[in-house]
Amino acid sequence: MKPEISLEGKNIQTCGVDVLVESLKYSSKWLEQHRERINRLNVFPVPDGDTGDNMLMTMLGAVRAIEEQAPTTMAALADALEEGALMASRGNSGVILSQMIAGFASVIRGFDSLDVRILAEAFKVASEYGFRAHSEPVEGTMMTVARDIAKSAHQAARNTNSIIDFLSIIIDDARESVKATQYMLPKLQQAGVVDAGGEGLVVILDGALRYFKGELLEINEDSFEGADFASVDLEEEDIYGYCTNFVLRGHNIDVEEFRSKMQSMGTSVLVVGTPAIVKVHVHTEQPGEVLSYALKFGTLHQIKLDNMGDQYEQNVLHTRTHPSSQITTGLVIVAAGQGFTRMLQREDGVIVVQGGQTMNPSTGEIIKAVRECPADAVIILPNNPNIIMSAERAVGSAGKRVEVVPTKSMAEGIVASMAYNPSLTLEENLENIRSAIRNVRSIEVTRAVRDAQVKDVSVKEGDYIGLLDGQIVASGADLSDVMRHILETIEDLDEYELITLYRGHDLSQRDVESLAEFLKETFPDIAVEVYDGGQPHYQIIASLE
Repeated sequence: MKPEISLEGKNIQTCGVDVLVESLKYSSKWLEQHRERINRLNVFPVPDGDTGDNMLMTMLGAVRAIEEQAPTTMAALADALEEGALMASRGNSGVILSQMIAGFASVIRGFDSLDVRILAEAFKVASEYGFRAHSEPVEGTMMTVARDIAKSAHQAARNTNSIIDFLSIIIDDARESVKATQYMLPKLQQAGVVDAGGEGLVVILDGALRYFKGELLEINEDSFEGADFASVDLEEEDIYGYCTNFVLRGHNIDVEEFRSKMQSMGTSVLVVGTPAIVKVHVHTEQPGEVLSYALKFGTLHQIKLDNMGDQYEQNVLHTRTHPSSQITTGLVIVAAGQGFTRMLQREDGVIVVQGGQTMNPSTGEIIKAVRECPADAVIILPNNPNIIMSAERAVGSAGKRVEVVPTKSMAEGIVASMAYNPSLTLEENLENIRSAIRNVRSIEVTRAVRDAQVKDVSVKEGDYIGLLDGQIVASGADLSDVMRHILETIEDLDEYELITLYRGHDLSQRDVESLAEFLKETFPDIAVEVYDGGQPHYQIIASLE
């Protein structure tokens, strides 16, 4: 990519509309170059990140709005920038970025050209807007990085008039801020990665700096085709009513007042925008009332209503149900994979909630499953450490006696479900389940999405990773070798009699049978059984009993 307006070799102290537009295009192109790298920062070891995608869609929406409207004044540019980013935003990172852009735009619209002092103020307000967008801001995220960028910009503007020097200082400080995020959030430190959203902000600034320096970018111009700019992907916490989305266009809309009204009319509220355009997301049992209220302020566009009850039914799978008089204790179990679901549904009184790694069910979904369980006493098996808290929040909210057995893996969950008996009391089932899983060892094998050093284990991207009770203990290119290493780390292995392998969706039947034969030959005193789990992400889940 070659800049339409060349700035190479110039000591730039101000920028007008055309220059700012070019720098924004460069930022978007540079972000696209780093999108996959940012995605990979999200989660380790499972490849499920989308922060890079979400931030890129937001930036591209802003750039396309500018290209379509061709603004000639800074005020018009600010309007296009703000509206384009808002309309294209999706996911938490995209929505927060769109609000940072809105804050930036609110400052620049009052000037004909920008110098470092104006830019510093714009970064400050951008940070404030970012924090305002999130109801519960968390330190160690992109909002922390944005605040540090604002502080650095304020100091840099005192020491230089050069935009290139100004941006260089900010980027250096921002990189240090991003590095620090790893130690602010335990999950980032454990994974050995930095915050993806914060890294995205650094990349955006770095793209602008490269433009001002006159650098060329080698970009595939077709790489943006097919992008979806329409959706805001928000986590659905409710399982009743309608997920209501629309865009409101009007004049002098009080966004804060409108947001407050939406909060009184529903839940999971997201209201972002300007006095001229507002994007709304709300869960409500009365979408007609919401839309009627909004019509008082202007015209409605891109209206989308989804019945969350219907959506829920697609995600929660029910067993055969019997009158509650025949079932003393019910079981709600979280699982992913058709094989696991079929196994679990064979037992009366069991409801399977679809979920697991990367698809954690909400507290609301678990509560509904408990309510629909044909018993007055229910046990919940979350089968994932990230779901335990949601399960515990369901206790006391479903109008039944509910207990959570904090199972952390499907291996534990399957063993627990085998100890469950619907005709026994809650206390009897709890005793049996806890006894059954007390000595179970959980084994999981997946593939690494990046190189890493985890304690004494060196991990290479694409290799198998072996986890024992949630801790990485082995890694290598060969599945059988990884399984052997996992078992050899168990000091009291001779006390175990059975290993049950559950084949994942990405592993062939031939490969799992070959693995089973290898284990039988290598560990002849341990019986080996094989079942189809069908789980995503993990080639093997196994229980050792």
